[in-house]
Order: sequence, then C-alpha cells, then structure tokens
Amino acid sequence: MAVKVLGHSDQAARGNVVKDYHDNSNVALEVQVNDQKIRDLGVEHDGYEKPFALVPTRAGSWKRVDLEFSGSSYTRFGPSTPNDTYRKLLNGWDGDISLDDLRQKGVAFGIDVSGRDGQNPSTIWLQGFDDNYKLRD
Repeated sequence: MAVKVLGHSDQAARGNVVKDYHDNSNVALEVQVNDQKIRDLGVEHDGYEKPFALVPTRAGSWKRVDLEFSGSSYTRFGPSTPNDTYRKLLNGWDGDISLDDLRQKGVAFGIDVSGRDGQNPSTIWLQGFDDNYKLRD
C-alpha cells in the first residue's frame, strides 16, 4: 500500500474542523476531494475515495470516523473538475471526545483510494506529522 502526504492547502484534497453552524455544541468534520487533482499527483484513483478522520479520545487513543458523501461542487472561475465533499457531524460531548482534545491535538484526515478494480490501494494524508487540523473557535 502506497502513502502520499499533502499539506493543508493542497487543491487535490483538504480538510476542516469547525463547530456546526446549526448547533454550537457539535463539530463538523469535512473533507473536499478533487478526483482529477488526485490523479495529477500520480496516485491511481478510480473515483471512489473513502475519506476518514482520526479523532483523539479522552482515553488517549485515536478513533477512526468514516466521513459520508454530502455532494459535489464546482468552482465559479475557469474550467474545473468537481470537488466532492464528505462530512461527519460529531454530536454532543458526553462520550469519549472533547472540544479541548480537538483544539489541542486536532484531527488527522486521510483518504483511502485505489486504482481500477481495487488495485494499488493508497492512503493520502491531508497533513504531515504533528500538523493536524485543529478546532478553532
């Protein structure tokens, strides 16, 4: 399995951790993916990405949370390929995740991709080591 690391502002894929605008006690995890720009990086990609987030728990471990497809969008200027958006809402703070952990440790985003017929699987990380996406108020 191959691994590719992108920075926070790469146009192939980027993540975000924000308080939900409907309910301030919830946090939305979001990833935008541009299939063509992933391919332009030299990564085999059949267009069926599986974005996920690693979220810190109160116990000190990391919990994988799979994100769900929420739609595609295009930029308004010039020719472009669509950006697919994936989201997951973390509800409430009674469980094993805290706002302080999201502020201090942040969230690591990844995308599992593969080539045609599931060949050559890869994981694309949207941040480098110790450069997680952190919740900002």
